[in-house]
Amino acid sequence: MKAQAQAIVAAAISNDTAALQGFKTQGVSLARAGSVAVEPVVEAVREGRVEDAKVMWLVLSELGADIDGADGKGRTAVWMAAMRGEMEVVRQLRELGAKGETPPSKVRPNKWC
Repeated sequence: MKAQAQAIVAAAISNDTAALQGFKTQGVSLARAGSVAVEPVVEAVREGRVEDAKVMWLVLSELGADIDGADGKGRTAVWMAAMRGEMEVVRQLRELGAKGETPPSKVRPNKWC
């Protein structure tokens, strides 16, 4: 699953719509990919390609990606962007439907903060 999710993410990052359509035709699902599936969207927003991010999200969500999907430690893309101070990324992810209002319970606060 992880290798397949990474291949889809790579296709999304490179704007390879033919490959993404191929994954969709094959019935590939990102339902359990967690935050990995949101990475190309976050990267596009960071680079100022907001419209690309929106198009990517439409395709990835059709493949079952969850904008509030979490990594193995329970961190969502919105939470990670907020922790990095990337408020434009947070704003764009929320416009795409992300919630991410509170830190996940699995993540321990940094004792040095």
